Amino acid sequence: MQEVLESVSWTVATEPVEETILDNNQLDIESVDSSKFSEHNTNSELSEQESVSDDKYKKINFTGQHCFVGKDKATQWLAHASSRPKRRTLRKNIVIRPPGIKRVAQNAKKERDCWELFTTPAMIEYIVECTNIYLNNLRKNCVHGPLDPESGVLQKPEKVTFYNCTKGGVDVVDELKSNYSVSRFCCRWPLRVFFTILDVAGINSHIIYKSNASKILARRIYLKNLALQLIKPQMITRSTIRTLPLDIRTRIRQILGIPETDTNASVSASGFCGICPRKTNRRTKKQCSKCNIPICNYHVTFICSTCSNSINNLH
Repeated sequence: MQEVLESVSWTVATEPVEETILDNNQLDIESVDSSKFSEHNTNSELSEQESVSDDKYKKINFTGQHCFVGKDKATQWLAHASSRPKRRTLRKNIVIRPPGIKRVAQNAKKERDCWELFTTPAMIEYIVECTNIYLNNLRKNCVHGPLDPESGVLQKPEKVTFYNCTKGGVDVVDELKSNYSVSRFCCRWPLRVFFTILDVAGINSHIIYKSNASKILARRIYLKNLALQLIKPQMITRSTIRTLPLDIRTRIRQILGIPETDTNASVSASGFCGICPRKTNRRTKKQCSKCNIPICNYHVTFICSTCSNSINNLH
């Protein structure tokens, strides 16, 4: 590599240089005498006066910069790196306080309303559709861009270096996601993307809820209430399934606050007593009015309606 670099000679153009673009059939390298422009006996470089002699060339001005002009009358290299400010993590780039809410988010007052600002019912179907059908079309979005010369031997893409200088907000989001996350270990990357969407939506919706609601809830309580609201339709559906175990249906009704139905009027099906041992095989048509467990006459306590009403009033 060192021998190749030593074999190339350059001429530094300190004045404003005009770049010219030539076709391959318009180049006449042999007719150029470059000895008067360089201390070396080579024709690797041309002066800026010769490069702009033809009016049909396209001209692009580079003023006030030191550059190297190639022998093809078109190529130019800057002698120094671009004067772009160095990208590094600064304290002023770290997000300390989230920005305010805008537009439609100002009307969201409940946990589920804030959540639905970031999710749609067709989100899962869209993820499946993209990952199975349009995977090849989306692959180009994952290709890294040009390398950043400031990264040196690390050869990082410009996207990575730009992310490093603005990763203060990303660090805050990562910390919040690690505290309360819905992600589970899996090897399917579409599922990981779905978990990330849920975590970020929970963080953003909590910010909107705190700005709109009169009563501020901690993030843990907010996520708990949000989870109960999201699973409530499914719980109502499961509470009506007759084949589901009785204790599960009873617990679902208690969580949802659904009043227990009076089963004394409907004693159609018979069953074995739920308190007696299984070997006794005592069949009965009576059920408990609270837990709906079949009970035989040996485990029944008779009580009048007046006492029953007084007990219910005490509860």
